[in-house]
Amino acid sequence: MPLRPRAPARGTLRLVAAGLIAAAIVHIIATLAAPYVNTTTAWARLKTRVPANQMVLLPPITPGSQQLPFQLPDFRYAVCRYDTSQGPLQVRVHLANPGWVLTVTSAQGDSIYSVQAQERARKDVNLLLVPPGERFVGLVGETAGLAALNLALPAPHGLVVVHAPNSGAAFRAANEADLRRSLCLPQPL
Repeated sequence: MPLRPRAPARGTLRLVAAGLIAAAIVHIIATLAAPYVNTTTAWARLKTRVPANQMVLLPPITPGSQQLPFQLPDFRYAVCRYDTSQGPLQVRVHLANPGWVLTVTSAQGDSIYSVQAQERARKDVNLLLVPPGERFVGLVGETAGLAALNLALPAPHGLVVVHAPNSGAAFRAANEADLRRSLCLPQPL
């Protein structure tokens, strides 16, 4: 006479289900809390290396010299560590070729704004980063021939990063010149 496997007790099934649900809840909470408890964010790394409200061209990447997380060796980067606690900040960037990307992130790494250069599209970007809770109307319409986009920020601190792909040695000087044209300009109140 073969032995039949016995079904687990009802209480055991409930205990296993409760354990799985608790593990899922802990996993979700840990995932959502990670950016706020992580002290090695890109903003924290650049806080002492990059002056506030000034666009800086980062040096080419070498082994062990990554200043931003997930920095690619075949890209060059210009970074502005913004602080709008004293007022708005104007960002002007020339996205020279397809593949160039402008991103605005909070200090915790939350993406606020991103735009990528495209063929046959305007390549100049003019943003006005407005401090949280303010309705700044100082720059209206066009500034220096560029339509200004007012971007209300959720937090006063963060990063503006321009990603430029290396197109080869022949284009290195032109790419660096375009990156150096990128500006972060504090605006008077």
